[in-house]
Amino acid sequence: MRKLASVAILLLLGGGLTYQAGQAVAARVDAQPAAFVPETLSATFAHMKATPQRFEVHAWLTLKQVDGTQAALRQEALGIAKNFGSSSAQAGAHTVATKVSVHARQQPNMDVVAVTETLPGMPGSVASVLCATLTYPNAPAQTVAVIRITAPYETSADFLLSYERVVRIAHEVTAHPEVNATLMGSVARELSAKSRMNLLSSAMQHLYVNRPHVTSYTYTSVMSGESALTLPNLAVGKGLQNIQVAAHANSFTHRTEILVGSPMITVEY
Repeated sequence: MRKLASVAILLLLGGGLTYQAGQAVAARVDAQPAAFVPETLSATFAHMKATPQRFEVHAWLTLKQVDGTQAALRQEALGIAKNFGSSSAQAGAHTVATKVSVHARQQPNMDVVAVTETLPGMPGSVASVLCATLTYPNAPAQTVAVIRITAPYETSADFLLSYERVVRIAHEVTAHPEVNATLMGSVARELSAKSRMNLLSSAMQHLYVNRPHVTSYTYTSVMSGESALTLPNLAVGKGLQNIQVAAHANSFTHRTEILVGSPMITVEY
C-alpha cells in the first residue's frame, strides 16, 4: 500500500513519472556522509563522458501524530518548508527562500498540500514539500511527506548542497528518512542499442556492480544492481539495489539521454 501511495504523490510532484519511478522511494542514508551519493553520481557521469544537465533529490517521510485535515497538512508543509531557508553548514550560502506558493488538492483517497519555492543562487531550482493523508479501504490512514529539490546542474556544489540540505531537513522531521538522488544529462550522439549497452556495462564496472539486472528496448537501455560502494540500499524483490543507470536514444535531438540514480532513477526516461 505504501508503494502505491508513493506513486500518486510523486506523480503530483513530478508530473509524469513512470510507475516504476513512482515506486523508487529510496532507502535510508546512514552508511556514508551525504556527500558520497552526489559525488558518486557525478563521477559516473564523468566516466561515461556524459554532460550533466539537471538533478533531483527527494526524501520520503512517514509522519506521525498529524491531523489529516487540510489545515493541519498546510501547517505541517509550511513548517517543514521553512527549513529550506535555514542557515547551516550544509545549507551554505543559500539561506533565504523566495517565491513561496501553496497549493491544496482533494481527490479520492487523498488530501494533499504542496508548498513550492525557489532557492537563491540556483536559477531554475524548485524546492517543494508535499504533505498528504492517504486513506484506503481496509488500511489505516497514513500521513506522509515528500521533500524535493530539482534544479539545473550548474556546478557539482549545487548538487552536493541540495542533497545535504534534503538529508538535513528530512532528519529534522524523522529519524529514518528515505532519500534518493538522480542525475540527468546526455552524450552528444545517438547511440545504437549495442553502444548503449556497452556504455552502461562500463558504468556498472566502474561502480563495482556484479551481475546487474538488464532491460533493453529499441531506444532505451537500463541496468541496475548493488554496487560494492557503500550507497544506500533499496530492497527489490529478494535482493538489494543501490544504483541504476539508463540511456535513452533521442532520434529528434540526435543525442542520448543519460540518467544515473541512487538507489534508483525516479524521473521519467
